[in-house]
Amino acid sequence: MRIAFSRIQFWLPAILLLSVLSVTAQAQLNPRNVAWVVDGSAVQPPSEYTELHPADPERALLTYLGDRGYLGAVVDSVLEDADTGRIELYASAGCHYNVAGVTYTIIKEGEDDVHGKSADPGDLPGIIHEGAPFSAGLVNLERQNLGEFYTDLGYLLVSVRFKEPGFPRECETDLHFVIDTGNRVVISGQLFPTVERNNPEYLARIAALPDSAIADRRTLRQVRRNLQQSGLFERVDEPSLMLQDGRYYLVHDLRERRTNVLDLLLGYVPNPGGGGDVAGTGMLRVRNAVWDGSMLFLRYERMSPLVTRFQGEFQQRWMFGVPLSAGGSFRFIQQDSTYQLRNIRFETGYAIGGGLEVFGSVRREASSSNKGPLVPVKVLDGTAVFGGLGIRADTRDDILVPTAGLEFYLELETGLKRISDDRAPLYTDRLNYRQQELFGYLRPYFMPFHRQVLAPSVTGFLKISPEFTESDLYRTGGAMSVRGYREDQFMVSRLIWGDLEYRYLLDRTSYAFVFYTAGWYHRPGLIVEPDGGTGVTRRIQSGGFGFSYRTPVGQLRFSYAISAEDALSNGKVHFGFVADL
Repeated sequence: MRIAFSRIQFWLPAILLLSVLSVTAQAQLNPRNVAWVVDGSAVQPPSEYTELHPADPERALLTYLGDRGYLGAVVDSVLEDADTGRIELYASAGCHYNVAGVTYTIIKEGEDDVHGKSADPGDLPGIIHEGAPFSAGLVNLERQNLGEFYTDLGYLLVSVRFKEPGFPRECETDLHFVIDTGNRVVISGQLFPTVERNNPEYLARIAALPDSAIADRRTLRQVRRNLQQSGLFERVDEPSLMLQDGRYYLVHDLRERRTNVLDLLLGYVPNPGGGGDVAGTGMLRVRNAVWDGSMLFLRYERMSPLVTRFQGEFQQRWMFGVPLSAGGSFRFIQQDSTYQLRNIRFETGYAIGGGLEVFGSVRREASSSNKGPLVPVKVLDGTAVFGGLGIRADTRDDILVPTAGLEFYLELETGLKRISDDRAPLYTDRLNYRQQELFGYLRPYFMPFHRQVLAPSVTGFLKISPEFTESDLYRTGGAMSVRGYREDQFMVSRLIWGDLEYRYLLDRTSYAFVFYTAGWYHRPGLIVEPDGGTGVTRRIQSGGFGFSYRTPVGQLRFSYAISAEDALSNGKVHFGFVADL
């Protein structure tokens, strides 16, 4: 037996069975030959009632009226034409009944009706209140509401029965529901029948289903979200339950992505005096590169004709059977022929659950500059060692095209910088000093209307240091950060900017968008500048549009962004392509 958890419905009878005496023949009657007259007005007999009682037209009529709250309705007369077989029923509806009170009996696991216990209506999410107009639809909604309430608690085999109403007072009726919860469903294991590229044992770990978990809706929703956030699947459907050898197993219906991803981005940045520069980024991500849960990440960027950047990273998730991760990365920046920056970082994290992870890091920075006589001094040779703590969360419902959830990142680092450059006495008396960095990012996703998604974001950075060179500054600007500006156009010590993006979904994997960005930054004076330099504080703003479109071979992206300082025809154009390999 297989139960689709997300599709469990309590298909409730639309009929309240009333005991009435039939005075018609038991032969099958043609519904077209039956006419109803209620309180002097003709009523077209609904087919669902005449078909349910084809041989008993009186019962069909009284059931129809009873379902609408006229429980005291009576058939006054029946006229039958022997030649044509046509039957006309005349009825008096009487008063419409209201609900006098509601009672509940709960039958727990292993009990019967005799041992069922009365429940306080305040302990149940009932929707029927005293004085409400009675109808079969109201009863059906109450049964469905109670059934879903117990299903959410793991009682997937619950049944809710409605006992025939009584008539305590004129035009009022008492309602009574019997809730047989059945046994709570305990999950014995997980099955991944559609998986080919990934190890099912590893998928069971990242699903993070507790041992002997109860199959309540909250648990299964979290399991599905954990699989969605792994980035391994294009689609993660609601899981179903399968009964096998007396045990329940959670069955996942998944559509896998290819394990490797190639991401290319090409941009054209016009120059104010004419012409322009081409910037590009290439990224390769290889999953399960060494072990299950491992990832190799390589990225190369050409920011301007003479500026390049490279990043390599390796990460391993779910180590030793627990949600522990560890990894290392190396980043390299070559700033034309002026200087070079190298950054080595090690990180370990622990996933708390619900898409939340805490982590700690250690990193070492090194800077070296060209000491040629004609080369301007922008950095001094030196090293810095930082230790950091942070927290990140990812609750997006989809990695590529999210419509709900959020991304969050916050990290605080503190470290010690040592200057080893023999030119340092020309610019500063400090050769050792402490620095602190704080970086934060938040992006929620909302879907206020069908096919429409709002994706605002806010990013902030703060660096505290008694002195600065270019190697100490945070670089931002370009297609992956503040759109509308050149790649790494700003080098700052303080920054906050927000982005409001509106997306219109063309389908579940494609969308068009417009955005507006506004922010503020501060660039401090540098010790290698004359007289220690002069700080610059200014506002930034930009806007643009674009699209992301899914093709058979990958995701195609386009954006046109322009800053407030540029003419409309002088915007930055970027084309991107993401392919699963």
